[in-house]
Amino acid sequence: METSLRFALARNLKERRHLLRISQAELAERADISPGYVGEIEIARKFPTPEILENLANSLEVPAYRLLMTQDDLESEAVSAARRQAYEVALRIRAHLDEELRELSGPFGDEDRVKGGGQGEEPAPK
Repeated sequence: METSLRFALARNLKERRHLLRISQAELAERADISPGYVGEIEIARKFPTPEILENLANSLEVPAYRLLMTQDDLESEAVSAARRQAYEVALRIRAHLDEELRELSGPFGDEDRVKGGGQGEEPAPK
């Protein structure tokens, strides 16, 4: 029976294997299955048991669920990860700019500028 899950596994298995630059024979050895079986999975003719799926995922250094994700799911996950990274970078930039602003304020922080009229005047004596 051909399903989108079967095709997702076939595509993801092959892409990940190519990314790691390993052959079907090497993947088969790592996962303790035959090279022919890897080939059958990669053309969506066979679907592995949960145990073999886990062995394949471990051999490919990826969580098993990622091997079953559709292309849309993988792209959505990548976009979410990129958004998280961009947000983290923005927070670091903001913290850096806040620190720079504090350094530039020097001994005349906001509180002193308000007391001095905020026109660049000397701060009010305390």
